[in-house]
Amino acid sequence: MRTLIIGAGASGLAAAITLKRECPRMDVVLVEKLSEPGRKILATGNGRCNLTNTDISVSWYHGDSSLIYTVLNDFQTEDCLDFFHSLGLLTLEEEGRVYPLSMNAATVRNVLLEEVERLGITVESDFAVGSIAPGFTVTDKAAERTLQGDFVLLALGGKADAAHGTDGDGYPLLKQLGIRYAPISPALTALKTDDRIRPLKGLRFRGSASLLDKNGDLVGQEAGELQFTENGLSGIPAFQLSGDAAVLAKTQDLSVEARALPARGTRHGRGHARPSPPHRRPRLAGGNGQGLQTGGDRDQVVQRRPGHPRRRAGRRAGRRDPREPGRPEPVVCRRAPQRRRGLRRLQPAFCVGLRHPRSKGDRTAC
Repeated sequence: MRTLIIGAGASGLAAAITLKRECPRMDVVLVEKLSEPGRKILATGNGRCNLTNTDISVSWYHGDSSLIYTVLNDFQTEDCLDFFHSLGLLTLEEEGRVYPLSMNAATVRNVLLEEVERLGITVESDFAVGSIAPGFTVTDKAAERTLQGDFVLLALGGKADAAHGTDGDGYPLLKQLGIRYAPISPALTALKTDDRIRPLKGLRFRGSASLLDKNGDLVGQEAGELQFTENGLSGIPAFQLSGDAAVLAKTQDLSVEARALPARGTRHGRGHARPSPPHRRPRLAGGNGQGLQTGGDRDQVVQRRPGHPRRRAGRRAGRRDPREPGRPEPVVCRRAPQRRRGLRRLQPAFCVGLRHPRSKGDRTAC
């Protein structure tokens, strides 16, 4: 028995793996029109690949709620995570969204392709399907190659990104087979604007996006990570607004407003930024002695409190000052060598057993 899966994107790869696991004797063939499978995965989630969401509900979806309920009830978030974990993929959660631990979409694609190879699934690349005849004879558009199968599974994708294979050429195949589908419109996609933001291309930040109608009234607002593209605004907030934008743009002009928010973790109280502790603030040359100096040849001196046990600080240990008996000698904490500081060169260096007169603990930045 042979099953032909048309489309080797994320859904096609997952379907092939699941089918082969359930039916080891089944000959499973992935048919992909691009030169390699899973290319679109690399572009998902701004290159990080948002696998699923911990707060999936029917209320978040448009369309036939009964159909959506059936799908979500049969394949829940836990099922999705179990599938990826079975591939050896480690995941993390960020504000309800689940990403690969590497935060790199290529990791997801790699584990899928490795499992396809391990299971012995055949991949037919550069095969753009032109027709599917009764009896499931699949022919490419050039009528040069054909495949025969007992079953056909369609994982065609939509019309979201022609560069990654989803250019809408799957809809004619649906018509050939007599399968009805609802009219399509853009959704979960970037917002396209004029060329004024082109200089900001590639800039990524955490903020909010507001969709405004022709009168400037607020239509919708979403917050999260945003990214400027060559001709628009991308990111999850833009994706969330794109469905409404696609419908309203047919009858009126729209505008989008982007605002930057404080970095994550800095909000305190009623939106005020909470300053970091003084001993954790990096200092540059000319600092007040509470942080690591990164310029000049001067050493910073920290007074050891009287009666404190002698402990080593760097290469020099505290000892009595022979010039003034009973008075502790200043302990010099020299700057760490360049090779030891590395990426922490701008961070405070702590010396155990010492404290700055302004600090309360047993450590001080030196």
